Amino acid sequence: MSPQNRSRTLASWLLAGAVAGLLPGCSFAGRGLRLSESPAARPRTERGPNQQPFELMPPPASAKKANSDSTSSQRDGRKTSAVRVSPDGRWVAYESNGGGVHGVWIARRDGSEPRRVSGASLAILPSWSPDGSHLLFVARSFTRPDIWGIWIVEMGTTRVNRVASVGSVQIAGASWFPDNRHVCYPKADRLVVLDISTGAASTLHVPSNARPIVGVPAVSPEGGRIVFAVASDGVWLASLGDGRVQRLISERDVDAFAWAPGGRQIAFRSARDGQWKLYIVEP
Repeated sequence: MSPQNRSRTLASWLLAGAVAGLLPGCSFAGRGLRLSESPAARPRTERGPNQQPFELMPPPASAKKANSDSTSSQRDGRKTSAVRVSPDGRWVAYESNGGGVHGVWIARRDGSEPRRVSGASLAILPSWSPDGSHLLFVARSFTRPDIWGIWIVEMGTTRVNRVASVGSVQIAGASWFPDNRHVCYPKADRLVVLDISTGAASTLHVPSNARPIVGVPAVSPEGGRIVFAVASDGVWLASLGDGRVQRLISERDVDAFAWAPGGRQIAFRSARDGQWKLYIVEP
């Protein structure tokens, strides 16, 4: 039976970008896929008798300028996005343009102790390690604004290190392995697996006419496989055990992958019928 016949349509979406934000909140129940609101999409506020909902906003720019571009302290012009709750629920990472330059911030779950962890450069896409000990984000180089890199914050020391230089093309993000030590990210037509503790990296080339990898690759729960999309060339699966890279589905527009617990199924979105929908494939 072909992968397309094995796939099942799950839901239709009116907006092309909706699924990318919802997939981290997917959970597989029985034979189907249940879509639920992800804690990464919106932090849950627990209210006591005297508690009020908190806002994930940095201090006004007038209190302490982050850089020379900080010229306004008005709250109306500042935006917060890409909210990610740490695995233990104690911290929240998010993007904010507070201070004048869009960057990555962290705060306590109750909104206290907000601080920018990405320095003065443009930074995006925070992502927690599975154990919450590290926070990854993508940022421009301070000395070379045309170069993007992957940075890691060590939560115990709040020390920030650049662990990889990606190049002049902004990537959509990186994925953690379950060992909390390795990450995977795309670089043109290659998959890079990086050891953040030693800096050692290995690459897997995609046999797909040198078309670039798009979106964020997704590492399987056991850490032995990576699913990803190639521009206009479908869904691909890389096996780290034997280095084999093979196409799962031939489709032009696919992205936003999520593995089921146990690694038996992969959810993704596709515009195969001219409308974005969710599908499941068994790799």
